[in-house]
Order: sequence, then C-alpha cells, then structure tokens
Amino acid sequence: MYYDICPCQLVSGEIWYTNPDGLAPEEVLFDVIREDFLTNNHSIVFCEKQLKHSYSHKHLQPPTNGIALLKIANRRLGEDEQQMWNKFPWEDRCFATVFVVSRKGATCIYLEENKKAFANAEELFDVVCRGFNDILNRKNLAIVSAGRIVTQSDNYGIMYLSAVINNRMEMMAKQEKNTPRDFDEKRLLASQLFASSQVDAYKASIVIQTLYRLTQSQTEINRKLCVLNAALDAGVMVRPPYKAYVTVFDCEQVLTKSKYSRRTNPKSHLYQNDLLYKNAYKEFVKIKTLDF
Repeated sequence: MYYDICPCQLVSGEIWYTNPDGLAPEEVLFDVIREDFLTNNHSIVFCEKQLKHSYSHKHLQPPTNGIALLKIANRRLGEDEQQMWNKFPWEDRCFATVFVVSRKGATCIYLEENKKAFANAEELFDVVCRGFNDILNRKNLAIVSAGRIVTQSDNYGIMYLSAVINNRMEMMAKQEKNTPRDFDEKRLLASQLFASSQVDAYKASIVIQTLYRLTQSQTEINRKLCVLNAALDAGVMVRPPYKAYVTVFDCEQVLTKSKYSRRTNPKSHLYQNDLLYKNAYKEFVKIKTLDF
C-alpha cells in the first residue's frame, strides 16, 4: 500500500490574516472538517472539476487534535451501497483513505493510493482541496500545495502517525462495541506499517490482518513476539522500529527496547521449536506464495 505526502499551506487575500475567533489558518481548516463531522458529512462537498457530480465521503473517527481521517469515494454512493465503506484494502473498492493533519503552523495531507478509485494523487488532491476551499474561500482562506507530492511506502513518519490514530480507534471501537469486521477494517489503515518489499500491497494488508489476529489471542508479550518472529522469518515483514511496534500493540509498559532487540534478533532463533511459531510461520509463508 502506498501513500502520497502532500505538504500544504493556507493562504489569504489579507496581508495580515485575522480570524474572529482568534484561530490560526490551520485551525480554521480543522474547524471546517470538524463541523462536517458534526453535520454528518453534509458540510463539505467533494466533487469533480466540472462541479457536476459530488462524491460521497465518510469520517472514520471524530476529528481530534488536528487530525482527521476520511474515506472519499469517486462517486455518489446510494443507500444500498453503504457496505462499500467496509471493504478491505485488497478488495475492489471505489474510495481512498485520506489523513489530514492541520495544526497551528503546519498542514499536510496523506493520500492512500487506490487507482481503482482515483487515477493519480493529483486528481484526489484536487478533489480534497476543492471541497475544503468551497468553505475556506468564504473565510478569505484557501488551501494550496506547498511542494511536490512525494510517494512513500515505508515512511516511518506516516507509519507512526497511523499507529497513533490506530490506537485511538481501537479504544473507540471497544467503547462503541463495533463488530469485529468493522474494527479490523479500521486497523488496516496502518496495513503498510511493517510490510516487507517481498510482498505486494494486497498481500501486505493480509499479512498485517493475520498478525493482528494471531497476536490478539496472546496475553503474554513473549507470545506476541513469537508471532512477530514467525512473520519476520517468513520474509513477509521487515523488523519494525521499537517505537512503532509498541505504539501499535500498546505494549510499551511491558516491553523494553533492549528486550525487543534481543527477542527479534534474527540470529537468536528463540522460537523455532515453538508450536505457535511453526503454525504462524506456515500461515505467513502461505500468504507470501498466494497467487491472486
């Protein structure tokens, strides 16, 4: 799974921009997004260049602390098509996931690449900005590109952000008692977190889904690391940075950096005789050799 990093800036026709509520331009954008969430996706209108057709969108969580998470479709979805939002990254789907980070002093948009929904990053970026600017222009502001779009697949900055958001959604899911499918689907927003270049984007999502499934049933940290080692040895993952791993699996309190290094050292061979390791290893190897 690839993401496009789109650095942005908010510009104004005023030499010295002032907001009645004392908000910085970046905070105004976040306020626009939050208002859209509060009005059940009816405030912002995403549409194509000719403004003839609007696109459906959906918030994955309440916008919080300058971070918003949305799915934007390439058309208007009917009432009988709402299950489309629940499709997994490796399935045929007509939407892409969009991260928006807009905090005082900085704004950046992260776009998930899904060419079945949008031909390229520029097209999706224009759709996003067009929707935001329809409201921002009324406030004498506009969001524009602040540099070239950069495509990344293993950028740990994105991955760490994904992990933090993922953790927050996990807590929300427990509170709201979401269905397992809905919960797992949301977790896949970080599906490229630890994916190895030895597997393509479709398989990477399946790998992370399998890792979560096998890890969630384990209560001891050594058992969780056993599953991780099976994936590493199967060649479907690269070893994630310590901070990224403990953030995603919420285990910093029970896993030190030194222990993590020892337990994931490829020369240690600590788990190879373990039944959990053997079964997990077989699953990961099977995913690696799948032919879609």
